[in-house]
Amino acid sequence: HLKDPQLCDSRFSVGTHAAARRAAGAVIHAVDRVLAGDARNAVCIVRPPGHHAGRRGLIPGSHSCGFCIFNSVMVGATHALHHSTHAVPRVAVIDFDVHHGDGSEEIARHLAAQLPPSALLVVSIHLYDPGDAFISTFYPGSGGHDSMLENVVNVPITPIWRRAGAHKMAASSRSHSSGERTAGSPRNAWGSGRLEWRSAF
Repeated sequence: HLKDPQLCDSRFSVGTHAAARRAAGAVIHAVDRVLAGDARNAVCIVRPPGHHAGRRGLIPGSHSCGFCIFNSVMVGATHALHHSTHAVPRVAVIDFDVHHGDGSEEIARHLAAQLPPSALLVVSIHLYDPGDAFISTFYPGSGGHDSMLENVVNVPITPIWRRAGAHKMAASSRSHSSGERTAGSPRNAWGSGRLEWRSAF
């Protein structure tokens, strides 16, 4: 799925596709090494990131792919489950990030109908704030509920700005900045959206 460049923060350059393929390939190679017994474990430090990319890239209805092109972790997970020589019966993906792994969840939900009941578990631990009159929805705005039938577990964490009095601070910040900001610039309030900040720089 392609998105209007004005609505999405993810950009392509000449080397983006090759870099994303190498990132996913590194994860596949690491899985192969571990399953073959050549390595006890593996860590892949790769860019671009992946957990916001769904089955076909941008998730339908989303405004951002969070700089993700391919979901390298889910590529590795499905590779491990379908490995021609050393396939494993179960894979767990534990995602600890400030943002919900919405792309990983979309892929897991799709695979749930094709895999045995306990083959794939996806857990996402992240901040969650659906927003209100004072604070914008915290990106991506999903991950507030589990889907146990599809082995998706979300652990939403309430942000620190939701403490008592944070609404007043956010409202005060907004009122102080309203006279200074120009059209199209982001609100100076806690929880401002990803797209607002992108347009500011």
